Amino acid sequence: MKVIFLAGGYGTRLKALSYNTPKALLPLGGKPILDHLLAKVLPLKPTRIYVLTNKRFAATFEQWNDTVPSSVDVRIVVEPGTTEEKKLGAIGGLGNVIEQERLADDLLVLAADNYFTCDLTQIAAAFQQRKAPVVGLYDVKDRTKASNYGVVSVDRYGRIIGFAEKPMQPNSTLVSTGIYFLPREVLASVLVYLRQGKNPDAFGNFISWLSVDREVVGYTLPKGAAWFDIGSPETYEAAKAATGP
Repeated sequence: MKVIFLAGGYGTRLKALSYNTPKALLPLGGKPILDHLLAKVLPLKPTRIYVLTNKRFAATFEQWNDTVPSSVDVRIVVEPGTTEEKKLGAIGGLGNVIEQERLADDLLVLAADNYFTCDLTQIAAAFQQRKAPVVGLYDVKDRTKASNYGVVSVDRYGRIIGFAEKPMQPNSTLVSTGIYFLPREVLASVLVYLRQGKNPDAFGNFISWLSVDREVVGYTLPKGAAWFDIGSPETYEAAKAATGP
């Protein structure tokens, strides 16, 4: 398995906080968010880790990579865009690295501006058992709050039957956590999706498209786990309150 951290955004919602520092490298509990995520994936023994970023923050991520132990194979992949309007988007960036690196492995794709307190072993086990794409979910227990995220509906077998990006009237309180396990067979579908000219940004659009023709599983994070989408000053402060400055 290989791991891909999606860090190609420009942090526009965080404004001054992420003008010079990408969201993934903002401090949380005394170290960058990406350090926390790296610690989460290493127990899964990935053969390689990719960090997808843009030209604006490329040097910053290279400096971060210099702090990673040499035993961990991390590669920084720089996307061609230089502004928010010209970025490849989450799916566009994923397709770019699939083609550029000729990837043919199972993938764990993580949004690098999300933080969660649980480990990944249970969801990884579900991925191995179901042999299908698995999306990590979190129950925010409030439909109004859910409308700020990608909202997911599942059937009684845990299969995803609906995925809507920031709906005005959510039909569920389950939201995507930016954790995606993708079997190697799905990588070609990423490229097909992009060649059809579909939305290259929000990952939920791809999951919704994919779930029409194949089983995609939703896995709710364990009871007691916390999850934060570091997308605004308010959510960043909430994450810091939970972990320390």
